[in-house]
Amino acid sequence: PNIRGEMARLLTYLASYEATILFIEYGKDKYAQNQFCVLEFEINNENQEAVKKIVSKKAKVIEFYSTKDAYR
Repeated sequence: PNIRGEMARLLTYLASYEATILFIEYGKDKYAQNQFCVLEFEINNENQEAVKKIVSKKAKVIEFYSTKDAYR
């Protein structure tokens, strides 16, 4: 119900881990009433599972991947 407030809480939480936000996309699935958010960020932590746990504490993660993997 409080979309802006929830987004602000998530961004504040990520900032506490010194994450740099690179990209945010917010929208709705055109075939359903689901709302979604794509969030791209950098964080100084090489352990992908640790970062996923950090984010999963405050948000439902549907897909999580490292962009570093795309260049290997």
